[in-house]
Amino acid sequence: MIYVIGGPSLSGKTTARKYMTRHLGISGIDTDTLRTLTEILVPDLSVGHDKSVMDNYKNMRQTIKAFLFARSFFSEDYLLEGDCINLEDISEIKQNIKLKAVFLGYHNSSVEDLLVILHGVPKDHWSRAIGYTELYNKLEEFVNYSKFLQAEANRLNLTFLDVSPRKKIDLQNQIIVQELFRN
Repeated sequence: MIYVIGGPSLSGKTTARKYMTRHLGISGIDTDTLRTLTEILVPDLSVGHDKSVMDNYKNMRQTIKAFLFARSFFSEDYLLEGDCINLEDISEIKQNIKLKAVFLGYHNSSVEDLLVILHGVPKDHWSRAIGYTELYNKLEEFVNYSKFLQAEANRLNLTFLDVSPRKKIDLQNQIIVQELFRN
């Protein structure tokens, strides 16, 4: 089975991936790694950490579809997590391979809510390396992206979990795992 956790930055998807790989013994990768490889190997696709989240959402489609298709030939469970997973592709792929997906978002949160969350991130977090105005604009982009993901998930009948009312991380991870392993 392939498991997919998608959502904007700061939605808890990386924490959930680490929880699943540690507690359930599932191997996994994030789309940041795939994006870096794509950026180096296929620069014409115009993807990268310096691009908007919507640009990466659109331009990473080929890479992610190819990766999921290739993973479908392996018998081990695997987890893909990231911010640029196209929901239309997931809806389509689910018809042909064993895949379960959940998308996280905070469509009821404001930029100010996300700024509070950032107080608890490690010193090497990407948000520490940019100025306040750029950070504010990025967070606004993430809130809008979260609203887009929720609308797409509803349209495509995919699971979307609102993480706006931040629960304890362990509880949130348990909810994500329950959703992914639900029949």
